[in-house]
This record gives sequence, structure tokens and C-alpha cells, in this order.
Amino acid sequence: MGSPDLTHGHHMLRTKQTALSLRFSSALLVTVLTLSGAPAAAQSGWVDAPSERVLSDDDQPPKIIVDPAKASFQAPMRRQGVPLSHRFEFKTGGGSPLVIERAIANCGCLDPVLTYKSAGADSYQPYEVGEPIPPGAEVTLEMAVDTLLKQDRSKLTVQLVTNASDVPTTFELIADVEPRFRVTPLGLIFGDLRQEERRSGEINIISTTGKPVRFTQDEASRRPLPRGMTFQLDPVRPLADGRSTHWKLRIQLAPGMDEGPGGYRFLLVSDHPMPETPLLRRRREAALKRGRVFGPTSAHFCVNVLTNFRVLGDLEISPGVVSFGQLRAGQNYLQRVKLVATKPGIDLSKARAYIRGTLGLEVPLAEQLSVKTQPVEGENAIWANVKITDVPAGFKGTIRCELAFDTGYEKKPLVRVPITGVVR
Repeated sequence: MGSPDLTHGHHMLRTKQTALSLRFSSALLVTVLTLSGAPAAAQSGWVDAPSERVLSDDDQPPKIIVDPAKASFQAPMRRQGVPLSHRFEFKTGGGSPLVIERAIANCGCLDPVLTYKSAGADSYQPYEVGEPIPPGAEVTLEMAVDTLLKQDRSKLTVQLVTNASDVPTTFELIADVEPRFRVTPLGLIFGDLRQEERRSGEINIISTTGKPVRFTQDEASRRPLPRGMTFQLDPVRPLADGRSTHWKLRIQLAPGMDEGPGGYRFLLVSDHPMPETPLLRRRREAALKRGRVFGPTSAHFCVNVLTNFRVLGDLEISPGVVSFGQLRAGQNYLQRVKLVATKPGIDLSKARAYIRGTLGLEVPLAEQLSVKTQPVEGENAIWANVKITDVPAGFKGTIRCELAFDTGYEKKPLVRVPITGVVR
């Protein structure tokens, strides 16, 4: 029979071995269950397993809730100068406040105004950009349009940049504005004509309000008419004071006009004053700050009519410049110019093209520049093929010279075309 102390020591040792064995078995069981897909945390209180945290309502990001069908509105027709407005509505959601960082209008005629009403509140209050709007609030966007300078159809938008999305929320107002004066056609495009030709056209101007009006040409912007152009501005069936609801602008082009492109702008000022609107006040204040006179065209409804034309010469060049743009060393470039005889009987078969300097200067890259001509099939015209071959590496700077045609036509024996380019 052993010693009591020794027996007690053996007993303690067996107890510790048993506890260790049980602990090892538990750990092994947890490992096996974990590998088989069972949640380890459920099997042992001392083994931690990662878990996905469920967000509470307060942690949800802000939302801007908009009915897509109500984000665009087609406004009824308005007459120019008559105010137009529409109110868009949306709500806030999520678990944190919505912040509108910017309200971006695509036109200076727009004045967007925001208001909101918190959940449970009785009335709306003005909103200042940058303020937080609590979840569950109702928000309005009032788009007020100053139609003073608008005509016909316009798509006006306001984009709200918020903390709810990287993409702005867009509201669209489609405005149809009837102008004070209906102009038909809007302008006169006479196209190409020869110097000996005559052309004419007329513009009808109708007062859409039904009120008679008087028109005068704006003297401040008036400039000399192109040579050979004349016009008449007359009322149709005028009243005793000279006013009428219908005016005609007649324009004539006569022989002797200068060769080349031309045009003219008729700015006609009515005696119908513009209504006092915020836009008109801003324009007046801006003019005063710049020291400019706020003249009749800035205070009265006007009509703007444009005309353009091109008077052909006996010989025409297309295009009017040989532009090589930016050039690189070692590269080859080709540009083509066409010389056209617009008048029958001109013989271009003996026309010669060459390159020469301008203003008495030498031709840059003279050894690399060359030109050859060839007839244009089916036309009384020739091509001039201008080449730059193997731009030298050591050359940097601007190319300025000209392509010259000895046409063989006595009325226009020489035609010149600028040649430009830059070597970097």
C-alpha cells in the first residue's frame, strides 16, 4: 500500500490528463465541424467565427425617391414674356439625412427653389443647399422660367447633386414658348450666285398677340449694306399711325456685288416693351456695371433676320487654304486644292501651279515641297496636289508660303492660296 501523498499525486495527474484529453477532443470536434461546414461558434463558446453584421435602419445610406414618370413635365404653351413654372416633388428615404450639395440649371432663365417638409410637420420650409434633410421628408423643386428671351421649344433641366448617389438626379421641364412675332422664313439663304445675277426674297413678320406694332432698324448695330444689296421694310395694311400686325422685309441682290461670301443681319426693334422680369433687371444691372447703355434692343421685343450668300467669281478655289496642321520629322504629307472655272469658255488646260514665298520671303522646306496638277474628270477644273516629302529632323517652326496658279485667263491671271503648317 503506497504512501497517501503518492496516491494523491497519481490521482491529480490522471485528472489533468483526462481534462487535457477532453479539451483536445473538443478542439478536434470543432475543427472537424468547421471543415464540414457546420458553424464552429455553435459548438464551442471559446472559438470565434466571423459573422456578417446586419445594418440597422439608422445605418442605411440616404435615398432620394423620385417617380420617373414625374421627373419630366411638358408645360402648356406660354407666350414670350409670360412667366412659366412647375413644381416637382420627391421624398427622402434611408436611415441618414439627405444633403443636396448643388442645384445645377442648364439655362440662366431658370430659377430653381427647393423646400421640404419633415415627417409629421404641417408646412414646408425653405431649403438651403448643404443642409441635411431627415429621412421620410417631402421635398419640392420649383422650376420658374423667365420666358423673356425664349422662343419655340426648349428643354430646361435642373440637376440635383446629392450625397445619395454619384449620379445627379435630373428634373426636366419642356417649355413651348410662342414668340411675340412669328417670322417666316427665319432667314434668307441665297446660296451661290454670279456677279451679273439678280436675286430677291421676302420675310413675313406677324404679331402673334394680335396687337399692331411699329418696327425700325436698330441704329446702334446698323452697318453698311453689302454692295449691290437693297431692302424695304413695310407694313401691310397699316393703321393711320403706321402700325400693323403684319410687316414685310424685302431684300434684293443686284449685279455688281463683291466676289466671295457675304451676308447681313437685320435687327428690327418693335415698339412693344418687354415686361419687367428678374432677367430683364439682371441684364440692366450688368449693362450699368460695364458702363454700357441699356438701349432699345434691351428693353423692347426685337426681330433678328440673317441673310447670307456667296458671289462666285469666274474662277473658284476649294478649299481656300492649304493647311498641313502639325507636322512630324520624317513624315510625308499631301493636300489637294481644286481650281474651278465657273464661267463657260475658260480654258484651264494651260494653267500652271507652283509654290512661292510670301512678302518677299524664301519658301520654307523648299526642297521638300512640290506641286503637280491634273485635270478633274467631268469638270472644267484642275487639281493641284501639294506634297511635303520627308520632313527633316532638324527643322522646327512654322511654314508660311503660298500656292500660285498662272491661270491663262486674262481677267484673273493669278490665283493665290496660302500654305500653312507647323513642325514641332
